[in-house]
Amino acid sequence: MVSEPKFSHEPGYYKEIIPLKITSEKDETIYYTMDGSTPTTESMVYSTPIFLEDGEYEIRAICVDRNGVESDVVVGKYQIEF
Repeated sequence: MVSEPKFSHEPGYYKEIIPLKITSEKDETIYYTMDGSTPTTESMVYSTPIFLEDGEYEIRAICVDRNGVESDVVVGKYQIEF
């Protein structure tokens, strides 16, 4: 079973820049989107924190194991306002 990705910050409203980290429990590749679309293996590969600055974001992420098995999609909605 493939673990779902985990966000370092709970979705919600923040008054500061958020360095969002996405992690997996196992050695899995994390793919993500920032435009509300469903992530696939053609999406961006997560490797460094995503800095969420002023604005609204909908981050969607999946983990994919070495066999190509995908996790469920995890969604985080963030609103950043200075």
